[in-house]
Amino acid sequence: MATKTEEQAVEPKPLNIHQKMLEVMKKVEYLKKDDKVEFKNTSYKGLSEEKVTSTVRQAFVELGLVMYPIHQTSTRVGNLTTIDVTYRLVNADGGDYVDIVSTGEGADSQDKAAGKAMTYAYKYALLRSFAIASGEDTDKIHSAKLDEELKKKANEAHANIIKLMDQYIALRETGSREKLYEFLKIEPETNDINMLNYVIGKLNEMVKGARKDATA
Repeated sequence: MATKTEEQAVEPKPLNIHQKMLEVMKKVEYLKKDDKVEFKNTSYKGLSEEKVTSTVRQAFVELGLVMYPIHQTSTRVGNLTTIDVTYRLVNADGGDYVDIVSTGEGADSQDKAAGKAMTYAYKYALLRSFAIASGEDTDKIHSAKLDEELKKKANEAHANIIKLMDQYIALRETGSREKLYEFLKIEPETNDINMLNYVIGKLNEMVKGARKDATA
């Protein structure tokens, strides 16, 4: 008959957070694409957030892992929202944890951009943290869509800048676009949305001042 000491000796040692992460990687090695995404003339198969979440969740429950966001920041430029999230993966048995940082971007003309960005961030936090293969190479398509959104916003900003420049030149009855570009320290070809928005604000102030002087 085994003694109490012998029974205690064979009791398995609780897994720490990193060992449990390894177990998740063993349980979820590969996920097959289950979604179809279309963008203009491009169509490709993708891996849905629903499939990633439901599959990894099952492994989390079996192993006693909990994951939730602890910090989040977001920025929005035009239709594009970028979200930086820090998730905390906690070992429910021992309390030890690791923090996982992820970024997501979403483009939408309505109010869905933030939700898309959050979905993208969470999905890739799981895929990358546990090295889950999917055969998925959608970053290029995703980036192309975001680049087109940014290019569209940049073109709109440039058109607004030229309009404001022409208004300022007409009110002052002097100057040129070239001189204004030089004065504002901006390249006509730039697609830096933050810079373009700053210049638009500056030009609005200049036009307002010119109108005030013209009516004085």
